[in-house]
Amino acid sequence: MPTEIQHINSEKPILNFNFCIIIPTYNNAKTLKRVIDGVLKFGVGFHIIVVNDGSTDETAFLLEEYKENLTIITNPVNRGK
Repeated sequence: MPTEIQHINSEKPILNFNFCIIIPTYNNAKTLKRVIDGVLKFGVGFHIIVVNDGSTDETAFLLEEYKENLTIITNPVNRGK
């Protein structure tokens, strides 16, 4: 539960929340950096988990840059929806 109710929009950091953000990805190396950076800019109080669902592009390499800031779960092959 938030400790303080506040209006949330794309211009204001999310503060005083404790939650998890899950980002599923499959062969999204071209856009994944923008997605992760966008989530990271919204503040603190949350944990990010990226599920790499068997990507065969540069996704795994890109995620290595973020390994200190998020949890990475990797499926060796794509498991679909």
